[in-house]
Amino acid sequence: DARHAAEEEIYTNLNAKIDQFLQLADYDWTAAQGGGAPSDYLSDLIAFLCSTFSVFTHLPGKVAQTACMSACKHLSTSLLQLLLETDVRQVSMGALQQFNTDVKECERFARAGRYPASKETRCCSPSLI
Repeated sequence: DARHAAEEEIYTNLNAKIDQFLQLADYDWTAAQGGGAPSDYLSDLIAFLCSTFSVFTHLPGKVAQTACMSACKHLSTSLLQLLLETDVRQVSMGALQQFNTDVKECERFARAGRYPASKETRCCSPSLI
């Protein structure tokens, strides 16, 4: 029971940290053009996730894998919610370009990311992003 509670705490805290980064997202939904580079908040988030996953080597492999997959799924769902918020009434092509750049960066992370227990298995499935 204690192990399960500790594992749940890891997943919950990781998702809460992702939410903190996402609160920094400041999309201009009416932008004339995209920035061409991933948003700063997303670059910082991915750096945090890479750093965090690199220290998961002490965790059992299944826990590390589940934490990574949970984080990718939470990020995917949260990005979709950003786009579907009720106060977003209009989205310009530039805003979509920036959002697309950010999603591609998430996909790159998911493809490259590996959980610590295995050098061969991807941490996150790109289909989650």
